[in-house]
Amino acid sequence: MITSFPPVGQCMDDALKRLTRSRDIDASNSGENAIRITLFADAMTALVGVHIGMSAGFAPSSSELDSFRFKVAALVQANSRSLFSYVHRSVDSAIRSRVDGWYDPCLRRSAIQILLDEFPGAADAFDQEDRESIEEMDEWLRDRAPDILSLPERIIPTGLPASHWWWRLPAANL
Repeated sequence: MITSFPPVGQCMDDALKRLTRSRDIDASNSGENAIRITLFADAMTALVGVHIGMSAGFAPSSSELDSFRFKVAALVQANSRSLFSYVHRSVDSAIRSRVDGWYDPCLRRSAIQILLDEFPGAADAFDQEDRESIEEMDEWLRDRAPDILSLPERIIPTGLPASHWWWRLPAANL
């Protein structure tokens, strides 16, 4: 569980490096799928870190941010197999949330939403099956929430928009 993120610049660098490496592994047909998938997942987490840092006032210049967003969108589009895996593993995480916890599916869902909302062109990387899987994930989160204890505020990343409803959905009184 991540309770703090590195500085925005480091998150930006990490996201680009990991997305690039994931893309390169995929293009090489090396069979290093576990590494490729992990790199992509780590890059997605770094995107949450960028958002959190920016919401705290640590934004890069607008030209640097525009360039970063363009590069991320292009790399995500070039990483379609890794995106597919990420989305489907996110659904699995939501399904397993009663056993494995609520934090991971929420972090994954926020990363997906940040990618969709803040990275022009990245939405084009999501095919119809990906979009349906995101809807399925939301259904699983809504289904599981009544049985999950609320997350302590201290572990919910600060600066996420209210539209990231999944963080505060659980309300079980077990």
